[in-house]
Amino acid sequence: MSRQTTQKILSTVISGCEHMRLSGFTGQVRRLYLNYFRKAYVEKQLQQRKGYCKQCGKCCELAYRCLFLTESRKCLVYHKGRPRQCTTFPIDERDLRDIPGPCGYSF
Repeated sequence: MSRQTTQKILSTVISGCEHMRLSGFTGQVRRLYLNYFRKAYVEKQLQQRKGYCKQCGKCCELAYRCLFLTESRKCLVYHKGRPRQCTTFPIDERDLRDIPGPCGYSF
């Protein structure tokens, strides 16, 4: 496959809704990295975070629909040991830009 063809296919995939999924996936990888390799940065950011989780489920569908998210958009493990990546969302302003609509948190 030629480089032009590859670029054209990639461009098509990134457009529209797929761009949101790709953005969500890269955000998931970024947050995973930060939580395990940049813990000091995450702790600093969490101290600056204001607000509360509205339990709207928007962050649970960024790259894929979380297995713990019910049809009524509630987390099955919210009070029973969510993964660190979930409890620290959003880490910073960049994470807030990834979700559609307002979040209960701000910086």
